[in-house]
Amino acid sequence: MVRNKSYKYGKTYFLAVILGVALVFANQIFIQYALNKYQANNQLINIIKNQKLTSQRIALLIYKNKENTFNPDELHLALSNWFNNHSDLKYGNELRNIPTIDNKEILLKLYYLDKNIIFLRNELKTNTIFDSLSLVAIFENQDYYLRKMEVIESELQHDNDKFLLTTIVIEFVFALLSIIIIILEFRYYFKPLNNQVKEQIQTIKEGNISLIECKNKLKSILDCTNDIYILFDLDYNIQLYNTKAEQEIKLLFNKQIKLNSNFLSTIFPEYAIAFKEDISKSLTNGNYKIDRQIKTSEQQIFWYELRYFSVYDSENELKGISFNARSINEQKKAEEKVNKQIKTLGEIAWFQSHELRKPLANILGILPLIEPDSSHPENEKLINYLFQETKNLDNLIKTISNKTEA
Repeated sequence: MVRNKSYKYGKTYFLAVILGVALVFANQIFIQYALNKYQANNQLINIIKNQKLTSQRIALLIYKNKENTFNPDELHLALSNWFNNHSDLKYGNELRNIPTIDNKEILLKLYYLDKNIIFLRNELKTNTIFDSLSLVAIFENQDYYLRKMEVIESELQHDNDKFLLTTIVIEFVFALLSIIIIILEFRYYFKPLNNQVKEQIQTIKEGNISLIECKNKLKSILDCTNDIYILFDLDYNIQLYNTKAEQEIKLLFNKQIKLNSNFLSTIFPEYAIAFKEDISKSLTNGNYKIDRQIKTSEQQIFWYELRYFSVYDSENELKGISFNARSINEQKKAEEKVNKQIKTLGEIAWFQSHELRKPLANILGILPLIEPDSSHPENEKLINYLFQETKNLDNLIKTISNKTEA
């Protein structure tokens, strides 16, 4: 009877060991897959960001073509990169290690943008010198492409965030299964009570190490991204953060972020008020997003897209806030540059339609009044008027030229 029980416990323990090894092996494979998948999605997001900047640069180079102040090779290189990257986003590229996009809706939106690519290509084939209407059409085309790519980037980032959350949940399940296996080994194999107590202590230690390793692995996944990730409890105490958060906090506020420290004491007081307001809105709506400008003590300005998510436990009890910040500095600079260009074009159009016509009309009105006979007493006065209006016209042309160069 005792022999049969020993055999039964030995078999159970052997099966538990095999299951544990298989679980660890599956866990390692999943972690590697998650890291590769997350890095691949980040690469796609970076290409999309580059596409947005390139589309704006192409519009600027085409505008410079009107003034003959650009390098044709530079435009050709920008167009080539724009076309190739758009194709790689749709089909993937093994040589450049660019994966295909899994989301079919995002792929359809990329295919829909083919018309913008074709439009610009046709414009460049048919035009060598662009008039104002062509420039406006090109700017509208590039602006539409930019806005759609921003939507695609947002959706891809949302998918990436969901994948990250799923990864965290699966890792938690792996850790939970590991603990269950350890408990089963403890319960069904070690019969003597003294040995059971000793093995319980050892098992708990091993379980803690396993949990720490899982936490470190999860942190390594977060460290692969260029975004800031911080987890707070309801008192704003820091529970978890990634390497990017540590680096950016040091850059922005010249302070060292620490676990269990209060985040409000880490940032500048003027931002602490806004941060608490954002947290309040997040708790009300479940999540919250806002773009915010942050100025360092050296008066450097950085733009971030801030996201807040309410965190609940398995019993749907609120436990804290997950904070994510993504740098949008380059995007804001590009927006400011485009707005400045639009303002300059508006000023040029106003000068052309109002100020430039006035001296020209005066000149045309004076010319018929000049008598062919040079001895006529009014000729000198009219010629002086004509000379003055010519100078006014010249000054306006110089003003338009200066605005164009700016």
